[in-house]
Amino acid sequence: MRGFKRKYTNGEITVFWDPALCIHAMNCIDTLPEVFRPGLAPWINLEASSTDQIRDGVETCPTGAISWKWNKDLKAEEPDKDETPEKKIHKP
Repeated sequence: MRGFKRKYTNGEITVFWDPALCIHAMNCIDTLPEVFRPGLAPWINLEASSTDQIRDGVETCPTGAISWKWNKDLKAEEPDKDETPEKKIHKP
């Protein structure tokens, strides 16, 4: 299923994995085998390394199948749930 991303977070960053883009180059596994663990569920364990090391390991992915964002940036992208949309009044 193209575009389906799985998310994993450690509180500081969120790592996204898009299996449709993965070519199994294994850069992530070679770089951080304690974080990227094929055959285990969940296969990405962000508690096993530092945020900086995870970020650097994710950036070795040649296809972008694994990507990351700071959680603070993700929150900024979310629409404000308290904000109510303007109601338009239609007059006949």
